[in-house]
Amino acid sequence: MAVRFQSNSVLPTFVGRYQRFAWDVHEQVLLSCESGNSLETAAAELPNPAGPVAPRTVWRWRKTWDLAAHESRFWEYVLAVNPSLILPRGNRRPLGKLALWKQIWDELLPMGVSVRLLHGLYRLRQPEQCLGP
Repeated sequence: MAVRFQSNSVLPTFVGRYQRFAWDVHEQVLLSCESGNSLETAAAELPNPAGPVAPRTVWRWRKTWDLAAHESRFWEYVLAVNPSLILPRGNRRPLGKLALWKQIWDELLPMGVSVRLLHGLYRLRQPEQCLGP
C-alpha cells in the first residue's frame, strides 16, 4: 500500500502557481517589450540571475498578462485607494498601457501599497488577498 503525502504549503504571492519567475521579472520584461524592444531583445536584456530567458517565454508572458482582463479590477482598486488621483497628461503620460498603469501604481506606493504592479494585479485577482494598508 503506497502512502501519499499532501503538500499543504502556501505559495508566496510574489510568484504564481507553476511559475519560475517572480512577477517583478515579468513586469521588467513586459515593460521592455512595450517600449519598442522585440521579444528577443527583451528576453536577452534580462540581467542575471533571472535571465536571459527564451523569447517564447516572453511571448507567453505577454499573452498571460492580458491587461484588458485586469482593467476593471485595476481601476476599482486605484480609485478605492485614491479617489482624487490626477492622471498624468501630456509628456508625463507614458505611451503604453502597462507603463501608464505602473506610473499610477507607483504613485500609490506612499499610500500603503508595498508591491509592484503585476504582483498587485495578481493579488487583486485572488479572492482571499487584500492589498489595503
